[in-house]
Amino acid sequence: MRHEIHNLDGLGQKQCQVYDLRPMSGEHPDYWKAVTNVGCPVCQAGIIRWAEAGYVSGYRICDGCERHFLAKGTAASPTLIRVGTRRGFPVQR
Repeated sequence: MRHEIHNLDGLGQKQCQVYDLRPMSGEHPDYWKAVTNVGCPVCQAGIIRWAEAGYVSGYRICDGCERHFLAKGTAASPTLIRVGTRRGFPVQR
C-alpha cells in the first residue's frame, strides 16, 4: 500500500490509499479481470466484487470487510484506490 493525492469526490485533493494489484498474465492481459473477483488487499479474506450499479465506473466493494475501492491503473499495472473510510452493505454473491 502507498499513498497518493486524488480528488475522488470533487471536493478537493485528499491523500488516498492505493493498492497495487497483480496484472493478469497472458498475451493480452485483461484489466477488468485484474481488478474484479480478486482477493481484498486490506482484509485478505474477502473478494473484490464489481459494484458499479449505483456508483461510478470502476467501483468495487470487498464482500468481506465491505471496504469501497475505485479501480484505476492499466492492464500492466492495475490498482485499487480506497474510497475514504467508506464501508457499506455486503455485496450479494
